[in-house]
Amino acid sequence: MKSFLSAFLLVLSSSAFAFGIKAPSYNYLNIGATISPDEESSEYDEEGTEIRLSITMGEKFFFEFSDAELEDSLASPTATDVREYSFGYIHGIDAKSSFYAKGGIMKIGVKDYDEPSPTRFNSKAKSIAAGYRNRLNDSFEIGAEVKYYRFTFWDDFKKNDTGGLAYGTYFITDSMGITAEYENYLETDFYTLMLHLAF
Repeated sequence: MKSFLSAFLLVLSSSAFAFGIKAPSYNYLNIGATISPDEESSEYDEEGTEIRLSITMGEKFFFEFSDAELEDSLASPTATDVREYSFGYIHGIDAKSSFYAKGGIMKIGVKDYDEPSPTRFNSKAKSIAAGYRNRLNDSFEIGAEVKYYRFTFWDDFKKNDTGGLAYGTYFITDSMGITAEYENYLETDFYTLMLHLAF
C-alpha cells in the first residue's frame, strides 16, 4: 500500500512538472486600456491607456514603472497622467507562488481645459504595498495587493489613503496572456484590460 501511495505521489509531482507550472515572472510588459467610471454621469468617465514595465534585479529585487493617461469625454476635457515608480522585494513561497513588498512614488498631473488657458495641477504620493501572486496552472495566474498612500495635492493638502488591486491573467502561450485588473484608491475605481508579455 505504501509503495502504491509513493508511486501515486510521484506521478502527481511528475505531471505538475510536465505541465510546466512555474512561479510568476517579475519580468514583464503590460500594455492596455483603462476606464475609471464616474457615479454621476458617463460624461465624466475617464478612459485611456496604461503601460507597465517590471524588471528584476538579481533574484530577490525588482523595479516597476507604470504610466496611465486618462481623459473624460466633456467638450472641455480633463486629462490625467499618473506615473508610478516602485522598488520591491520578492519572497518565494513555493514553486508557483510568491509574496512581495514594495515602496514607490506616484506623480499625478491633471490638465484642465475648461480654463481660459489649459491649467495643469500637479500632485504626488508616497506608497508602501504588499502583494501575493499565484500561477495556478499553465493557463491562469491570479494576484492581489494592498497599498498605503500618503498624498500631497497641488494645493499642499495632505491625505492618507489605503487602496488595493486584484487581477487575473489568462496565458495564451507560456509568455503571452491577457490580464484583467481592478484597482481602487481615493474612492475611485479603475478597470484595466492589458496584453501581458513576460520575458
